Amino acid sequence: MDFALLTVPEVADLCQVRLRDVHSALRDRSLAVVVGEDRVKRVPRVFLDESVTPPVPHKALRGTIMLLLDGGMSDAEAVDWLLTDNESLETAPAQALADGRVHEVRRVAAALAF
Repeated sequence: MDFALLTVPEVADLCQVRLRDVHSALRDRSLAVVVGEDRVKRVPRVFLDESVTPPVPHKALRGTIMLLLDGGMSDAEAVDWLLTDNESLETAPAQALADGRVHEVRRVAAALAF
């Protein structure tokens, strides 16, 4: 599944926050990035809850990322897993989170640790 990607400054503009607030969200894993071949960090737009104004990171994203990291994935592997279609979920986990299917996504993520 292809997701729109935003640069870190674009996320700050969209969310109407300071650039350092986006960097803080990245550090505490409330958001995550894809690093392209051009080495530019981009945030998948699906990681943002745009049902509120201004958009904010999806509340369930941080806990899901932490679950994946605790299960042994690297940051890059966790983001890749979130953005790749999953047969059990019938969509990418990030899209399932955006659709409110938090428990289902975490159940699938937890199974990866075993």
